[in-house]
Amino acid sequence: MVSEARRIPERPPQLLRFDRRSGELELAIPMPAEWQPAPGRGLDSNRGPESLTLLLRQGKPAVLLMAAESALLQDPPDMVRVLG
Repeated sequence: MVSEARRIPERPPQLLRFDRRSGELELAIPMPAEWQPAPGRGLDSNRGPESLTLLLRQGKPAVLLMAAESALLQDPPDMVRVLG
């Protein structure tokens, strides 16, 4: 699960992993610095990562791919970043 940016330090954008049975948080991974809220930079409010998929390739490590819903504030409007 990915939390969406609220552009406040108390709720930064993160990749979250929860236990399926208990619902308890197991792991919280901060998004890269470019995605963190700062003046004129980062994810816009409610424009966080929208897609998440596991890429499996024979003989290579699995990669988790994630894309933002829209461009980061510092990027051109037609650019969408993908993390892998």
